[in-house]
Amino acid sequence: MVAMPVVGQVKVADSIRISLEEVDITAARIPEKTRQSARINRIITRKEIELSPARDLAGILESIPDIDVRQRGPGGVQADISFRGGTFDQTAILINGVNFTDPQTGHFQLDIPIPLSLIQRIEVLSGSDVKSLGSNAFAGAINIVTGVPEKKRVHALLIGGQHGLLEAGIDAANRSGRWYQVSGVGYQVSDGYRENTDFKNLTGCFQIGYNHKRLDISILAAGLKKAFGANSFYSIKYPNQFEQTGSGFTTLQAYLQGKVNFRQSVYYKLHTDEFALFRSNPPSWYIAPNYHFTQVAGSKTDAWFSSSLGKTAFGIEYRRESIWSTVLGNLSENTKRISGVDLVEYNHFGVRDHFSLSAEHQLITGKVKWNGGVVLHDVRAAKNYFQVYPGLDISYTASSTWRSFFSFNRAFRLPTFTELYYKSPTNQGNAQLLPETAWNAETGAEYHSGGFSGKLLGFYRFATQSIDWVRAVDETIWHAENLGRIRTWGIETGLTWSPVKTFGIAKSIEHFDFGYRYYFQHHQVENWFSQYVLDYLKWKMTAGLSVKIGEPFHLSASLVWQERNGTYTSFDQLQNMIEVDYKPFTIVDIKLSYKLKWITFIAECSNLLNQAYFDLGGVPQPGTWLKAGFELNLEGRN
Repeated sequence: MVAMPVVGQVKVADSIRISLEEVDITAARIPEKTRQSARINRIITRKEIELSPARDLAGILESIPDIDVRQRGPGGVQADISFRGGTFDQTAILINGVNFTDPQTGHFQLDIPIPLSLIQRIEVLSGSDVKSLGSNAFAGAINIVTGVPEKKRVHALLIGGQHGLLEAGIDAANRSGRWYQVSGVGYQVSDGYRENTDFKNLTGCFQIGYNHKRLDISILAAGLKKAFGANSFYSIKYPNQFEQTGSGFTTLQAYLQGKVNFRQSVYYKLHTDEFALFRSNPPSWYIAPNYHFTQVAGSKTDAWFSSSLGKTAFGIEYRRESIWSTVLGNLSENTKRISGVDLVEYNHFGVRDHFSLSAEHQLITGKVKWNGGVVLHDVRAAKNYFQVYPGLDISYTASSTWRSFFSFNRAFRLPTFTELYYKSPTNQGNAQLLPETAWNAETGAEYHSGGFSGKLLGFYRFATQSIDWVRAVDETIWHAENLGRIRTWGIETGLTWSPVKTFGIAKSIEHFDFGYRYYFQHHQVENWFSQYVLDYLKWKMTAGLSVKIGEPFHLSASLVWQERNGTYTSFDQLQNMIEVDYKPFTIVDIKLSYKLKWITFIAECSNLLNQAYFDLGGVPQPGTWLKAGFELNLEGRN
């Protein structure tokens, strides 16, 4: 999907929450305004990203109450993202509307090869919408939009901090007539906040595009390389783990407007992973690290048109997912060389092909908007699957300030290659896994007036064959299984307030937001300990504040207070496995900036209260972390 510029925005003072204005949701098959959608979508704007106390995508998403962020390593090293009591494998990740979801494992969902400085906005789409977004949108989706530059600019960044942290980056944008170009690189390095948590991250991105009347064409190419100490990431029994990942992504997209609108995307993604259970001094029984090389290639075509009956859309997509590995997949007669590695070759292979046909129709009758659709999805692999996803969304606009909505959708997700094939001293995959399926329903209301916005909604999900890593009380090996029926209920509420927009006089407080969610489950599963599905986030409260202190100073603060259901595995003094309850915790991050013409000085503090906490069992997160530096911003004329 070609990224389109934000429309319908009005810049009011320097308020960071211009997301209260309507923008187009470009992840949908038929682009629609945020307030026309039959669900509540959260738009994180460029200004919000710039002023956020977080320095990586996972940290920014942490401030959204609908999202559960479970970090293993800070600085964007690795984090699992999930919605509404789901798992990290049930979230779809898109870049400019193209499915970026990793088929090897959801642990790599945020290996996004785009520097944060080049992201124009982030579309957070809660709830299932498989009919528009694809099979991995089981519980929600995140769409990263790079956008189209409006002017020439150069941006540079240099940040330093505790634990040997150094972050540097530079990016530039240029627009000349109908052509535009954006490019940038980013680098992060740290010695780590405890033993074996050091990391190095490198990202680079290049995009070129052409706009002319009704035609938009763009080419995007991006790459990422990470190397990090993975202390207890996947097993606390062997903490001296190490991992290197790489990712490359390229798309060619065209968008033609007319009586019939066409959007064409051709895409290719590769991902490499080297995982060592022992970074140094391995035991005699340990042979070598695991190596994986996944590829995803596809073509997606969407077309829609308007008539007296409403808007009608059709879509067709072909997607091939494959993996070469030393452990994942079926043993292959052929082998493949591993770049830069001697004596070891890929000797396992797996592949599956996806074919999908979609039809969708929108109809407005008075104040009611109806959006119905269906997707036919066929998968050809070791086991073949054919699924039908129907969905219906209804919204009622009572006035210019009030709207309510209801949606009912079916969801579906295939097991990842890791869930099917992985084998280690502590984990065992299951090649007989069946796809996850679920029915989702949600209803709610939203209010907008001036600088104030509020929402209240409830949802229900009935899932069958949910996939999780589990173990019995007397077992030491985690194994992948289809669980029984799981019912998940939840309520979500939130408000945002921008006094600058409301009164035009309260110019010190630019923005305040508050959000709360509460979920609970009822499950019919065996007496298993769960790694993910049953360890859902029970409740979460978030708050954010943006304040101007005089003209040049700006203070941003965010608070997250949450409690998780379930337990995590630890060891007692005799090295016996025990289960420990997750404890609630509160995290406060702050950022102070001072802007002087084209240079901005920055001071940040994450985990201000120095809380000791776990997102995932056995992986303690860092305490207070101080950072400081500066940014340069040079802009030309439009």
